[in-house]
Amino acid sequence: MKFVIILMAWMMKSHENFFNQIKKTITFLSAAANRTRLGFEATHPNGEWLDTVFMPAYTAYINAYNEWNDLSKRTPRVIIDLNDSEDAVRKHYATLRDILNVAPYVNNSDLLVMELPGRTSGRKPGPVAELFPVISVNTGLIYHLIFLFFSKSKDGKLLTRRHAKQHGIELCWKISSAPVVNVEELTRSSFTTRMTLDLGFKGEDRGKMVYFAARWENNRGEKGPWSPIEFSLIP
Repeated sequence: MKFVIILMAWMMKSHENFFNQIKKTITFLSAAANRTRLGFEATHPNGEWLDTVFMPAYTAYINAYNEWNDLSKRTPRVIIDLNDSEDAVRKHYATLRDILNVAPYVNNSDLLVMELPGRTSGRKPGPVAELFPVISVNTGLIYHLIFLFFSKSKDGKLLTRRHAKQHGIELCWKISSAPVVNVEELTRSSFTTRMTLDLGFKGEDRGKMVYFAARWENNRGEKGPWSPIEFSLIP
């Protein structure tokens, strides 16, 4: 029980930190003068991507966060909605950071205001992962599967940090009454830049089997090998 309480507190702080960071980035970038100066006006491909791809995901995330942040509305459905929308916008946010890092009119001062690493920070794209993540599942919270990810060194040691400068982890999964043997059969996908991922389920899913596999992804969207397919019961 103590582990669950500590984990939940950490996850709540993680939601708050990401919300504050991404809000600063988008508030600065969305100002009309900045969009024009930085090359993100609506007629530019960067601006078109921002308006048609990023902003819908960001708006859904903001709505989900505001609902989650209201304690009177924090139901299991609201928690699931926030996790799903945050994972979706994190993936787009990684793309936005890469665009801003190479955009010719964006300077280091702009990046720092948006709470992004300056170009002098030495941040380089990670290589394609050679190994797959090691997955541990905590089933101590009803209707939830909490995935804990570890990297594995070439000498077999488990590490609590990302593998070879990877950006995040893609988890594919499926509720199934029959064994799943091919990754292609895993029809649901979630993405996280953290070393943990909380999947929430509905009450009627309790006791069903979830099959899953995961792989690393670098900040160019290049993916490493899949882990072996594993399974767990929904508590």
